[in-house]
Amino acid sequence: MQQTFAPPRCRRRETALALLFAVHAASADATAVERLPGDPLRVAVYDLAPYGSVGPDGLFAGASVDLWRRVAEEMHWSYQFALVSRMDAILAGLEQDRFDAAIGAITITAERLGRVDFSYPAHRSGVAVAFARKAGCSPRCRTTAPRLPNSARCSRSCSSCCCRSAG
Repeated sequence: MQQTFAPPRCRRRETALALLFAVHAASADATAVERLPGDPLRVAVYDLAPYGSVGPDGLFAGASVDLWRRVAEEMHWSYQFALVSRMDAILAGLEQDRFDAAIGAITITAERLGRVDFSYPAHRSGVAVAFARKAGCSPRCRTTAPRLPNSARCSRSCSSCCCRSAG
């Protein structure tokens, strides 16, 4: 699925935004298609809601899509979205000059850094580990570990902390 957009002619300037996108790391090779200066940017959208997907109305939606649209409008870029469901297809598309950029839930890994360039991250995930609550343990007495060894001190000062009963 593809959609093409051109920027409006005039729009009020907005504050600068961080942009999460990966760009082609190597110079274009001999097999790359020659592009004209006015051609729209080809933007791969990693198909993973809520960052990028196609909504029930058939339009691209998501946090990364909205961010791209705002930056593209500010920069007066025209672009064409293409929905891509596999990360390896996105990376190969950037390397083979099928995409100019990719947006969505694209994490920076060592392997990917060896293949493409990244902007500064536009989102921190806040992913954490969850633990089962132990019976009789007060929520006010929780630590970030499910059980600490007896020699460890609880992060709270209470006499009946479940963290102290670990062994």
